Amino acid sequence: MARTKKPAKAAAAKKKKGGGSSLGPAIIALVAIAVALVAGTVAALTQLAQGSGIRQELSSNLTGSLSMQTAFQQQRYRRLQLISRIFATDLVLPGYLAKAAASGDAREVLDFVEEYQNILSFDLGVVIDPTGRVIAHTDDPAAAGTDLSDRALVQVVQEENPAFGIWRDNEELFHAVAVELVSDFDAAGYLIIGLEINDALALQLSRISGDEIFFLADVPGDLMAVTASSGQGIQPDQLIGALRRSGDVWNRVISRGATLDDVSLELDNGERLLAIMPLRDASETPVGAAVALTDLSGRLAPFQQILFGALGAAGVALLLAGPVALMLARGTRRALVPLAAAADEVAAGNVEIAVPEGSGGEASRIAGGLEHLLRQVRGRRLVDAFVSHVARFQREPALGSASIDSRPRAEKITLLLVEMRRFANPKAGYDPEESLSRFSRDLRKVVTAIESRRGQLESVQGHRLLATFEGDDGAFRALGAGAETMHRLSERENVFDEPEPPAVVLASGSTVIGPVTAGQHASSGVLGLPVQMLESLVREAAPGEVYLAKPVVKDLLPTLQQAQIAPTSQRGIMSTMPIYTLKTEDACRLAGVDTTPRADTAFPGDKLSPSEVKAGMLLGGRFEVLDEIGTGTVGSTFKVRDRDRHQLGALELLDDKLLADPTELERLKNLIRAIRSFNHPHLIGIFDFGEADGIPYFLLEYVRGMSLRFVIDQSRRVPVAVATRFAEEICHGLDGAHGMRVLHRSVKPENVLVETTGRIKLAGLGLSPPMSSPLGMASASPPYLAPEQLAGHDQLTPAVDVYATGVVLYEMLTGKLPVSGATPAEIRARHDEGAAIEPPSVHVPEVPPRLEQIVLTCLAKTPAQRYETAAALAEDLAAVG
Repeated sequence: MARTKKPAKAAAAKKKKGGGSSLGPAIIALVAIAVALVAGTVAALTQLAQGSGIRQELSSNLTGSLSMQTAFQQQRYRRLQLISRIFATDLVLPGYLAKAAASGDAREVLDFVEEYQNILSFDLGVVIDPTGRVIAHTDDPAAAGTDLSDRALVQVVQEENPAFGIWRDNEELFHAVAVELVSDFDAAGYLIIGLEINDALALQLSRISGDEIFFLADVPGDLMAVTASSGQGIQPDQLIGALRRSGDVWNRVISRGATLDDVSLELDNGERLLAIMPLRDASETPVGAAVALTDLSGRLAPFQQILFGALGAAGVALLLAGPVALMLARGTRRALVPLAAAADEVAAGNVEIAVPEGSGGEASRIAGGLEHLLRQVRGRRLVDAFVSHVARFQREPALGSASIDSRPRAEKITLLLVEMRRFANPKAGYDPEESLSRFSRDLRKVVTAIESRRGQLESVQGHRLLATFEGDDGAFRALGAGAETMHRLSERENVFDEPEPPAVVLASGSTVIGPVTAGQHASSGVLGLPVQMLESLVREAAPGEVYLAKPVVKDLLPTLQQAQIAPTSQRGIMSTMPIYTLKTEDACRLAGVDTTPRADTAFPGDKLSPSEVKAGMLLGGRFEVLDEIGTGTVGSTFKVRDRDRHQLGALELLDDKLLADPTELERLKNLIRAIRSFNHPHLIGIFDFGEADGIPYFLLEYVRGMSLRFVIDQSRRVPVAVATRFAEEICHGLDGAHGMRVLHRSVKPENVLVETTGRIKLAGLGLSPPMSSPLGMASASPPYLAPEQLAGHDQLTPAVDVYATGVVLYEMLTGKLPVSGATPAEIRARHDEGAAIEPPSVHVPEVPPRLEQIVLTCLAKTPAQRYETAAALAEDLAAVG
């Protein structure tokens, strides 16, 4: 029985709550009541004209006047905060404080503050030591040594920095801000600056509001004093006398902190309405009050004329109300009842309902707004759930670098093994410290070559390194890493150096890869025939050549044929497997590795190599290196603590190859100057450009999150709704950049950061070298470059970023690239061939036709066929929902 009664009770409760279907009668009743109220109001207009209506209006105006005063107060505090930041960042004042503490002479402190007072136009400046005693006071030089430690502003700033509040100095009131002055990370003292609450401020507020303005201070002994007034007729002593006669008004404001907006005062020249609010110090204790007054007597007479007009209007309304109310009730009920039912479902937590279409007019607007809101909620839920799921696999947030996949999996990958044989048998008499230092430098060069090609370092065993490269172009990227490793480790470090090239071998095939545990130690394990191939190849390998297993040659065959390079084949001496070799120069040419000797950079002198930077170092006396983030657009990126800015940052150390091109370096400097002050929610900010220990750098905003590359690698495919939302936010970031006349030029998953909140941020804005430069060609990501970029055109438009966004969206939806190829030349050739791009629905049938058309429009061959702006693309993506 209980199970049958419970739904009935719930239905009854729901009916009671929703009011059933009584909307029509309710509207008729409401209109009838409204007409009756009009008639009643007409009868009562005489009472209203005598003061009640106008009193309410004036009271409302006075409340607005107080709100305006609050806004002025906040504006003054913001101004003072900006001024205080100038003091807080000036290292001279803490030095003067230290000198004053040692000598007891505070004249230099006072002169310094007064000099800033003349420049920045503030009224009060007080410098106190850490114990609260006055060192310098601009209004009272004789106040030195006075103990202010009991003042609320001083007590609050010692606990939280900065502090805000009213500062009372005798009977004068100031809007004041207190800030901590820091020297060597310790408090050297505190600075209090203030703007006086004076007659000029009162007059300014009066001119805006039309009311008479007074400011009063609470004087010890239960007294009050006028500190400022607009001076428009009422004398201060008149106001104070009226307040004292009004009962406990002053006590309610000062003792209880109440704001009063409808107080009647009888003055010599008539009745006034008064609004009063407390002025609070930093501890929220009232120390004075702001008062606004307006004339009540003079405003009553004109409203007598309203009476006769309102009586006539009430008669007409009584005649027309019935028929009009009936028509409105019927039409409104038909339009709103379905929408009310949908709103009940949404209130119950059901956001998957279909919103009924409105019948036109306001109902359609309500329906459209509700549908848009539901799309936003559904999209945000999907994004939050998806990001939370992917983030579980994240080992450490990385910007532009791949992260280890912690899931065991079986797939085809390419393996690269580097054996640095010079460290296999250290010679007697070698300095152990120098040997390990050289090994660290060489290891860094190898890891950089691997990570810059989206490889993953799996293990370092003695003098051997094992790396994996996933994806269809894994063999080409592995070859590039191996060729660059061979070239870099074959260079002399100095004239006395005897370089010994490493052994570099590649194999590919089906493997099992994932985390393994031995006791309490966890590491990454790789199993399969390719591992055995590597072991056989490395025993045969000789320095100076890259050794390839047969499956790798098969993967590279189209690229080898296009470059007209044939590897040398032979049989192994210790194994029967076929072996293929490439000379280092052929491997470098095939992979696009720059082998030109590095010229002197634009930053000569003794300097640290970026490859030698590691966690725990202090660069330039400013940047504490906390961790390595990865390889960025133009160099290596590190998470640092910036001692100057007192916050975390991402420090991108520039590649030496970039410094060899003065034109490109100057372009980047101009770019930083243009965008360093630009702030956009979907763009990673660039704060600074300079040199630290001989290494030029960019200082970027540090954002905790994960790269879109990591997201795609983990999920293989991003859900349609989430991919659409991500692409829309990428477009918003690009639109902001294009508004500054800056092209991104390198939109790719490695440069897209997904914050833990699901919000997208773009990195690498404008930092990618142009394709016309050797570094641009070497660091390019060909699949994401528009055809005109691959052709080396100099006059690029926002259409190149639209194209790249289309590639990223295609890859999120399908897990594949629309146009693949190992080299820029190969991809350009496929563009020139005019081969049609497979629609996303070929790989993922659930991609909506409208979204598919958007993707294909982005990927059009010519700029004119694509979206003209990123904003237009974002608008269409938002419409897909």
